[in-house]
Amino acid sequence: MRLFLALDLPGPLKRELAVLIEEYRKLNISGAKWVNGEQLHITLQFIGEVMEQNIDAIEEYLTNEIKNVRAFCIDRTQLELIPPNRNPKLLWVNCSANYANLEEFVVKFREFLTNQNIMIDTKPFRMHITLSRFKEAFPYELKEQILNKTLSDNKWRIEEASLYESRLFKEGPQYRKIKTFQLQEE
Repeated sequence: MRLFLALDLPGPLKRELAVLIEEYRKLNISGAKWVNGEQLHITLQFIGEVMEQNIDAIEEYLTNEIKNVRAFCIDRTQLELIPPNRNPKLLWVNCSANYANLEEFVVKFREFLTNQNIMIDTKPFRMHITLSRFKEAFPYELKEQILNKTLSDNKWRIEEASLYESRLFKEGPQYRKIKTFQLQEE
């Protein structure tokens, strides 16, 4: 089973970003793979292929450890093309937050997965929401049109994380929640 752990977004933020994605779809960017608005999330850790017998251990670890992560607010969001200068492959929302012990949790979770002999993605953690992947050369003349959209300056409260199964299809990935974990209230 292909798994990842993600922060769940509040409904109003998902709706705002889904509307933005629909506006971008109208630009007909060749090779753009837009994320379904219902599937928007902030990935904490892509886990990858996991054998069935490891899933219970992962769930147990998360049940015991995620309660040490406090709920928090995303206080600034900014649209970015990645890489920013030439031939972008991603459009995402970079999120800033005072999330105290979230990065520490991710490091410990990675250690746990490694100790379970699960090969994981070790890219540095960057809090972001992926809106699109570009499979073809990005039409750079659209850069300003894409990045000039403004997002509301609301503070978005993040209160839960979920373990997801990711299934790959030609039309794009489909996610299924396996289990949801509440973050600690302040």
